[in-house]
Amino acid sequence: MTTSEAATTSELIADCAQLPTSITTAHPPLPEPAGAATWSVDERCSRQVEGLSDYGS
Repeated sequence: MTTSEAATTSELIADCAQLPTSITTAHPPLPEPAGAATWSVDERCSRQVEGLSDYGS
């Protein structure tokens, strides 16, 4: 089976009319993703990166 490109607008419209309704029917939008959890830097995190502020200098 080969599929050729539509040569005219009429052919294109006819081709699109043959698309299954399962892919042309509007679906409800997906819900927005949940926001990221808040975080903060504590002393333990700060100690892990002590001295790295000069990295690459």
